[in-house]
Amino acid sequence: MQPTSPTQPLHPPQHPDSAVVESAEALMDHAVAHHQNGDLGAALSAYNGILAAHPDFHPAFNMKGVCLYQMGNTADALQCLRMS
Repeated sequence: MQPTSPTQPLHPPQHPDSAVVESAEALMDHAVAHHQNGDLGAALSAYNGILAAHPDFHPAFNMKGVCLYQMGNTADALQCLRMS
């Protein structure tokens, strides 16, 4: 380990989950872009991918529910919205 110089700024350690949240949020940006462009199939696939990698990322459940509702799948939409 190298010693820290007095002029080198110290960075507080990140919370272990912060990188996961940033990663999930970056993936959500792409999923929402598909959704906003009307490509519901690509959006749904992206939401499913996010949830496979980050099963506790509730915003993806919410948007997946909205997407499923827009696709006419009310029952699955409600299930996702309840999980969000």
